[in-house]
Amino acid sequence: MDTNIFDFNEIVFVQTHDMTCMDAVIATLGTWWKRGYEMIYSKSWDFDFDEDIENLLLVGERIRLKEDLDEMNLLQKYHGIQVNQSPKFKNIDDLIDFIIMELESGHPITISFDEYYLPWQTKSKDDDQNRGGFLLLLKYEDNNFTFIDVHSSKKIHVLEYNVIKDGINSLGHNNSNIFSFILLDEWQHSIEWNKIIMDAVKELKTKNSYNRNAFESISLFADSILNINLDLETKGKNDYESYYFSEICTNLRDATRRRKLFSLALNYMYSVSGVDELQVVLNLMAQSASKWQLSLSLLSKAYFKNDLNNSREAKISFLLHEASAIEQTIANKIESIQIKINTVNKPNIENSIISKTINDYFYVDLCQHFNNKGIINNKFLADIDGKRGLYLNENIDNSILKKSNMEFLYLSHEINGYDNAICSSQVIEKFPQKNLTHS
Repeated sequence: MDTNIFDFNEIVFVQTHDMTCMDAVIATLGTWWKRGYEMIYSKSWDFDFDEDIENLLLVGERIRLKEDLDEMNLLQKYHGIQVNQSPKFKNIDDLIDFIIMELESGHPITISFDEYYLPWQTKSKDDDQNRGGFLLLLKYEDNNFTFIDVHSSKKIHVLEYNVIKDGINSLGHNNSNIFSFILLDEWQHSIEWNKIIMDAVKELKTKNSYNRNAFESISLFADSILNINLDLETKGKNDYESYYFSEICTNLRDATRRRKLFSLALNYMYSVSGVDELQVVLNLMAQSASKWQLSLSLLSKAYFKNDLNNSREAKISFLLHEASAIEQTIANKIESIQIKINTVNKPNIENSIISKTINDYFYVDLCQHFNNKGIINNKFLADIDGKRGLYLNENIDNSILKKSNMEFLYLSHEINGYDNAICSSQVIEKFPQKNLTHS
């Protein structure tokens, strides 16, 4: 499909705290192309915990999470975006020719890049470490590349041919992080929403080799926290990297992250399928994710303050037991949901505004403008549904959003009022009445 029909001025970089750089690339392109991306996380809800019969394993080493979440296949199946890995090339010139050919065909490219060559960076050429960046190349024209600096600035930039060539070549032209993204033409999909979430529940309820399901494994992990030794978990090193990259921190962080991302897939299924019961499941998953997040925060605080006492261990263990109970409830509720529509055909979307007017109301998809983020008037710490997402009014350039010939107001919330807006499927009165109603 010709992606030149999409306006570069409409590109908005999308990345939550829980997204990797590649996740952000997919979310940015999926949003820009109006195809979505959320279903790539539909297999991310999982957990397993090994036995330690001989008492030889660290707690962090016993956590088991799926290595392959099949994200690229899910992206193509549910969102019509194909991802191809670049072939190997004998020299840098052949690679650059391939990149230009792909960009001229409307296929954005991701590639590793030496940040020393980015003018806004302060990397030293003598610094051999931490120079690897990540670019999303969007266009080649008049000997210049237009791209997003995914790793650092998160903004669109333009640099000339030789700078991009040198920055790629510095890291080796045969690196394996070169992918092209193709927007499939005439794409249409049919999603069996019931099957997707039931498959997730079935997998979580399946007994592992120790005769435990995922919820029982979470509870066992919670019990193990009561006897954890952070000195052993971090190999006796008292520094940030030793903790951050330890098995306990990495796996606990990833388990937390996956629950937040699975919520994105659930929200996508809810918004397209119209199954109201999924909203209850969404709220419960947000509660569980907040328990995991707080457990990770408490463990991290205990490590850096060298203060992991019995009370703190008990608190973390209690939170994880609560998460286990909530997720068991989620599984039970999903099994009890009577899906009214088993399959939903979602056509190729060329415009986020549905060209249909009923009486004095427009039905508008605001997902690309709002993503379950609270909008507040004062600067203070807030945790909205465990996702720590908020905007401040003063950071919004204009309180009125203009779309085609219509105008919409951004919501504003007082401290003692509502602090969370989910604007998908709202009904907004047509201007010039200048007022707004919630559905």
